[in-house]
Amino acid sequence: MEAEAIDLYNIKTLADAIAIIKLLLKENAELKERVARLEKNSQTSSKPPSSDITKPPGERRQPGERKIGGQAGHKRHTRELVPTEKVAVKDLRIAQCPDCGSEELKSETAESVRIQQVAELRPDPVEVTEYRSHGRYCSCCGEIKYPSLPQNVIPNQLLGPRLLSLLGYMKAGMGVSIAELQQFGRDVLGITLSQGLISKAINRVSETLKAPYDELQQHLPQQPSLNIDETTWKNSGKKPWVWVFCSEVIAFFAIRASRGCAVLREILGETFSGAVTSDFYSAYVCFANLK
Repeated sequence: MEAEAIDLYNIKTLADAIAIIKLLLKENAELKERVARLEKNSQTSSKPPSSDITKPPGERRQPGERKIGGQAGHKRHTRELVPTEKVAVKDLRIAQCPDCGSEELKSETAESVRIQQVAELRPDPVEVTEYRSHGRYCSCCGEIKYPSLPQNVIPNQLLGPRLLSLLGYMKAGMGVSIAELQQFGRDVLGITLSQGLISKAINRVSETLKAPYDELQQHLPQQPSLNIDETTWKNSGKKPWVWVFCSEVIAFFAIRASRGCAVLREILGETFSGAVTSDFYSAYVCFANLK
C-alpha cells in the first residue's frame, strides 16, 4: 500500500501504521535538509534568512549590470519656474565687484540675469481681519441698519472659505484627526481653535459639498460603463461599506450600511443600460437579473 494514499485518520492495520511512520520520517529528513541549506545561505551575509529566498538567482540583479541613480544618457529634467504673474519679483543688483571692489562694471544684459525662485511660508500665514459694522438708526424703518459684510465673509463664522476648505481637505483627503487639526492650527497657523469649532467646520464643508455630490450621483446612470467595488469601512466601532463607482470621468464614493443589491438600485436606479465591471459577488448578479 502506498504511504501517500493512506488516510491518516483511518489506520486499520499494522502495515498502515508502518507506512505512515516511513512517510513522516522521509518528510522530516527533507525539512531538516532544507533548514540546513537556508541557515548556510544566511550565515554568509548579514541579511535575515527570509531574504535568501526572495528571488531565484537568475532573477536577481547582477553586479555591475546597472548602477544606482541616473543612468548614462538619461534626459535631464529641470523644475519648471512658477509663472512671473504668480510670484513677487525682487531684483538684486550690485554697484561694485564683490571680490575686488571695483566700480567699473558693464551694463547688465538679459542673458546675465540669474533666476532663483523660493517658496516659503509667511511668518503669519493666517490673516485675521476684524470687521466692525457701524450701525445707524433709520427713522423710516424705525430700527438700526448695518452695512453688509463682504461677499467672501461667512456671517458669524471665524474661519474664512480658504481656511475652511484647507481643514476639510486635511480631514477628508489626508485623514488628519480633529486633535491633529487643532495642533496644526496652533503650531503652524498660529491660531487657537477648539475641537468643537473644528468639528462644526468640517460639517459645514460636508453640507457645502452635498449639492455637487448629489449632482455627480445623478450622472452615474448615464455612464456607458462603470467599474464598481465595495469594501468595509471602520466608523466609530461599526463597519459599514464604502462603495466606489468609476467611469472615465467620474469617481463616486458612497458609504452605506449594506453590501446588498439595494445599494446598486438606489444609486443606479432599477435599470442600468451601461456595462458594469465587478467581481462575481451576488449583489451584482442580483442587479443584473433585475434588468
